[in-house]
Amino acid sequence: MQMPVMNGYEATKRIKAHPLGKETVIVALTASAFEEERKTILAAGCDDFMRKPFQAQVLFAKMEELLGIQYIYEKPVDLKAEDETEVSGNLSSESVELQMSQMPPECLKNISDAAHECCDDKILDLIEEMPVELASAAQSLTVLAKDYLFDDIIELAKLAVSVGGEELP
Repeated sequence: MQMPVMNGYEATKRIKAHPLGKETVIVALTASAFEEERKTILAAGCDDFMRKPFQAQVLFAKMEELLGIQYIYEKPVDLKAEDETEVSGNLSSESVELQMSQMPPECLKNISDAAHECCDDKILDLIEEMPVELASAAQSLTVLAKDYLFDDIIELAKLAVSVGGEELP
């Protein structure tokens, strides 16, 4: 939904306003995990939405459903096994939060500010400055930044600061 020049909301409204666009199926991609964002996206005219990161197989399944088409695959795709692998490879948010609570509040604020700006490059630069003792947290934050999960980064930074006895604005 965030794009240069024109955001996804405006693009959707323009597409749906055109006579040929009324029947165009639009699936929004968003980094937001908030339920109110989902409602806003659907109210803007999108037919469905997916959160980043997403699996290509899930997008194709959604296209099959919305377009009434069927893909023929060379071999069966096991979506469940792929999802389980992704989840098991990540650190728990508690251990990331604990490691991040050892960071200076100013560093956490900078990461949070960069996440509020949806600036993955800035977050990745800040991660590079993290001490080696926080490598696990740095790795998890890198995954979140590369997957555009800015809301998750903001929440982790808030929790880490509150563990340290302070608060982020």
